[in-house]
Amino acid sequence: MTETEALKTAQTLVAAGPKEEARPVLWKLRDSKDLNVKLQAGLALVVALDRLTQNDKLLNVVDDTIPVASVLGDRDVHTYLLGKKAEFPLCQHD
Repeated sequence: MTETEALKTAQTLVAAGPKEEARPVLWKLRDSKDLNVKLQAGLALVVALDRLTQNDKLLNVVDDTIPVASVLGDRDVHTYLLGKKAEFPLCQHD
């Protein structure tokens, strides 16, 4: 299965609900040399990870994905991720 096919399968799982099945694939794709795959995997992880229990992982994903969006010139995604980065600390559960 190509990275693009794996990404589409993982995105479908995230959208359909079984996010835990998609996470391992998305973590692997986050290391892709293809910046588009890397960006889409990072965005899917932002949706797939739990804000309350996986906040630190979410912040790491966002921090790693923002530069990818910048390199690709995707200002909308860059802005979206900056907003998410500001939002996640507010979701921490003490």
